[in-house]
Amino acid sequence: MIAAILPVIWGRRDLQKLLFSGLLLLTVGGLPVPIHAETSPERSHQHQDEQREIEQLWQKIEGSRRRDKKTYGEDCQRLRDLAARCPALFSDYLVAANTYASLAYSNKIQQWDQVLAQAKDDMCTYGHYLSDPFYLDTRALLNYETCRKLDITGDASEALLCYEQVWELLPEQHVNANLLSVYRQVIPLSLIHLYLFTGAYKEALHWLKVIEPYIDLEDPYFSSQLAHLRAKIHETQEHEWEPRHFYKLAHQFYLQLEDFRTLSHFTENAIDFSNFYLHRDQLDSALLVFNQAARYGPFADWSQVYMDYQQAQIMLAQDKPEEALTYARQCLGRINGLISENNYWKARALGVLGEAWAKKGCWEESLDTIQQALIQLSAEPTGWAWDQNPGIRSSNTKLDLLKMLVLKARVLQEYYYAEGGRNPALLQASQSTYAFALGLIKVLRAEYNDDEVKEYLSRKSYAIFESGLRTATALYAQTRELSDLQQVFNFFEANKALSLFENLKGIEAREEVNLPDSLIRQENALKYTIAKQEMLLRENQDSIAAEVGPLLSANQSSYKALMAKIKADYPDYYRLKYDTKTIAIKDIRQLLQKDESMVEYFYGEEHIYALLITPEEEGVYEFSAAGMDQQIDEFVQSISLRRSLNDIPKLQNYLREGYAIYERLLEPLPIQTEKLIIIPDGKLHYLPFVALPMDTLSMEEVTDPKELPYLIHKRTVRRNFSASVWYQQEVTESTKQNRKGSILVIAPEAFPKNSDLAVDTVRLKAEFGEDVDIVTNPRKEQVKALLAQGYETVFIFTHASAAADQPYLELMQDSLFLQELYFTPMTANFVILGACETGLGKNRKGEGVISLGRGFAYQNVPNTLMTLWQVEELASLRLSTKILQLHIQEALSPSEALHEVQLAILKDPDSGGEPFLWAGFVCTGR
Repeated sequence: MIAAILPVIWGRRDLQKLLFSGLLLLTVGGLPVPIHAETSPERSHQHQDEQREIEQLWQKIEGSRRRDKKTYGEDCQRLRDLAARCPALFSDYLVAANTYASLAYSNKIQQWDQVLAQAKDDMCTYGHYLSDPFYLDTRALLNYETCRKLDITGDASEALLCYEQVWELLPEQHVNANLLSVYRQVIPLSLIHLYLFTGAYKEALHWLKVIEPYIDLEDPYFSSQLAHLRAKIHETQEHEWEPRHFYKLAHQFYLQLEDFRTLSHFTENAIDFSNFYLHRDQLDSALLVFNQAARYGPFADWSQVYMDYQQAQIMLAQDKPEEALTYARQCLGRINGLISENNYWKARALGVLGEAWAKKGCWEESLDTIQQALIQLSAEPTGWAWDQNPGIRSSNTKLDLLKMLVLKARVLQEYYYAEGGRNPALLQASQSTYAFALGLIKVLRAEYNDDEVKEYLSRKSYAIFESGLRTATALYAQTRELSDLQQVFNFFEANKALSLFENLKGIEAREEVNLPDSLIRQENALKYTIAKQEMLLRENQDSIAAEVGPLLSANQSSYKALMAKIKADYPDYYRLKYDTKTIAIKDIRQLLQKDESMVEYFYGEEHIYALLITPEEEGVYEFSAAGMDQQIDEFVQSISLRRSLNDIPKLQNYLREGYAIYERLLEPLPIQTEKLIIIPDGKLHYLPFVALPMDTLSMEEVTDPKELPYLIHKRTVRRNFSASVWYQQEVTESTKQNRKGSILVIAPEAFPKNSDLAVDTVRLKAEFGEDVDIVTNPRKEQVKALLAQGYETVFIFTHASAAADQPYLELMQDSLFLQELYFTPMTANFVILGACETGLGKNRKGEGVISLGRGFAYQNVPNTLMTLWQVEELASLRLSTKILQLHIQEALSPSEALHEVQLAILKDPDSGGEPFLWAGFVCTGR
């Protein structure tokens, strides 16, 4: 299942064929009979007949490896029986027989299990007889087949462990150097596949590095796969040049394989490559890549199905619905010729047909066809009425169900507008289908365990959220019902910091309930196994699918039973962690103080939406997103440069640009309160709201940055990652044990270079008491340990960077990376990050900015002070120290303390008052 959204989609039968045709060519090749020390010539003479027969049978096995699997398996069993007559002499053949036989049964799981079990018994009984050269030939292959069986049947966690153990057992050198080389390629490739499947991209990249010294670039069997994998990994990392290069390279390697037309890998590479261009709206390039591959056809059964489907997709993208209908019908016809029962690929072909009908404006035909696709995907009866959807958990291919639901909702939406808005039932059906899809996304996230996978799912779901929000907003505009506004709110929250929110819920659950680790491990293992088996069920068209189906059903039953046990035995844990309901607007309103309002943004491709909640009322507002990216970029660039406002024209331009943003984002909102909670989205994460001018009345008269009508003069602003995160922080009763008034200061003596800016340790202790610990020579492990030792406030004054994909804090001789913060327990209530760019990072759609500040929130630190650019060192030190003083000595909240300090800088006669000095600091949290 996960393979449908992760960057690698592999047909497992072809993977086996590629890997093991190469493996067999090197391993099956006339095993010589070892003569052991204890074997006498007479005894050898007595077994000459058996030896002759075994050698003849082995030659037959070698010759039949490309024939039918039944004959191959029977011959291997006969060999085993003959060799068992004298295991001391024929142990190599005996143990090898069932090991190699397992290759014949990898599409029949029960028989595969039996053969592997017999091979393991033989190894235990006779393994000590094995001659040294055949340790690798037989024992390593048996271990590898065991791993592969775990992999094929979906036990991802055990398969990963198994593959890595086989890798560790490989010798440095072996008499069969070719076979050793094969294992050094095939094992890392298998690990890369699995790690990508589980969303562990770092581990996949690690094994890419491991395989580099061993990969045989002259061997197209392995080189083609490696290039294809590299392309998909680079595409996931949103690179531009590298995917193109490696897709082309994979194509060239695949063409060197004699049987490339029978391998779906060749067509999958072409489809992945063309999709790479389709996703970037480069339709001509997508078609060119596809046509280059298509000219090598016709392909084997399912490969041709994939090609027809992709051709239909390209025609749709080129707005050619008639051609799309032709290819979709052709695709469906081929599928019906291969299988008769309900099937994932039938649903996909029907989905393209439905989309093509919609392109032609044939709405009834489109919706009827899409409803047929839903029936194909669902394990329960689904009605033909357009407002009926299958149960969320009723499909074995939930991601495909999600795609079909979104298509249905979009067609209903388009039908409504095509009819001039005269049929509100269509809009209602569209909204309810989007809401249903949103619930399915939550179920999918709950079934995944890795944050990177969840974030990938959120990014891919972003278009769903925007379309659903547009529909929900239109419906609310008609009804003005609070229940419809709640649906609007649900879509706002669906794309914000969900991984962060889920982790906070998990922290609360673990703190309140002592759930055994064994149950957590069991849950995670079942999640991966179910996901893997769903993928296998969808991708395999042969008999393995029939055997995986019952295994999947059994594991799904086990998962349901486990969840029922957790719910019954640990109800608080279940409620805290697995309740997928979005918080209600009334819950947020109850959190607001009388002088507080909350504004949450959704930054879409075409529109920006703002949801305003005050203690008395709420509403949703819509603005055009046209040109906003450029406006924000130019404004932030001007404000984040030290000398950007040093003359009148620059001041006037700043006033004009800043007010244009304020006029679009805030002025239309009826905000009456002094305090404002802002939940940004997209580019708005980088915007210093407090520095926005609220009017342009003084444009001709302004001469001093201090005189500008900044928002900060009227509002105290704090941020949060999402309303759900804020609510979770407010309602969670933390069990953290803090020392009241304790302060930890991390201030490397090497930073800054100017000694006049060093942290004044004497002053800090004089001002805040003796419970101040100052670390001037910090190292990573020491800092991680200190963060868990009960300090109430943490002040970090050092270099930091968000320029790379992985933000980090610079220490003395090493760095503390964001990913490490995710796994570092903390006790602080307030963290001051007096460093550059600690509020910046990669903006991931569906999650927000992945910043250092987010890392502290991930460990339930309720308040964090962050920076939006490379702040000036002296200003940072003074501002941070003053905030610390106001927070501790005058009991101001972090956001109030920041507000007071920023106003003080503006009023200071010795300060230039440029926003560069003060506006880059933002407070996030409670």
